Amino acid sequence: METMSGQTADEYIERFKIYMAESKVMQDRPLVEWFMKGLNTPLLNRILNLENPPTTIQGWYTTASKMDNQWRRGRAITNRLKGENDMKRRGLRLPNHPPRYMPPTRDPYMMDMDRLSVQEQLNHMKKGLCFVCHLPRHRANDHGSGGSRPPPASRRQYAPLQTPSMPTSYPTALKKANGAYAHIKTIYGNLSEEEKKKLTDSLEESGF
Repeated sequence: METMSGQTADEYIERFKIYMAESKVMQDRPLVEWFMKGLNTPLLNRILNLENPPTTIQGWYTTASKMDNQWRRGRAITNRLKGENDMKRRGLRLPNHPPRYMPPTRDPYMMDMDRLSVQEQLNHMKKGLCFVCHLPRHRANDHGSGGSRPPPASRRQYAPLQTPSMPTSYPTALKKANGAYAHIKTIYGNLSEEEKKKLTDSLEESGF
């Protein structure tokens, strides 16, 4: 038999419903009796002392859940007040207001960079532009703490981001491939029809 020991009323009710489904009993009277046996004694007595105790299993579910939640909320409030009284007896003062929210500090250069879209960031990197003032030949970390532009003498020289170019050997390889294609086409044109068919069948069989 399922009992409420160590559980809230809501947890006990959910487990009792599983037990009820497995038993296949649907009548209120036996279900109420089983449900009452599983409740803890203080909660059971409070329900039975009501002016109109529930008579159906659904009524017992609702009443037990409501009264148990009320008791738990009351106990939480009592424990909090008890803790405050203990602090007062020890001479500790309670804060009169919640702690003031302090926003986290952020790097001003990172903030400016966050305002740029991904495409704008890529364009700045390609052109060698600063993420703070959007001018060339220096970076954001060259600025002072106030975001002012660095003096000309202190600017570092940064080359724009170079886009990779096509390898120089590519045109040569393309020229060789075109020459090989023309040579194969000439050989194929000189074959007889029967030889062309054999060659085509052989290429198809090899997955070419």
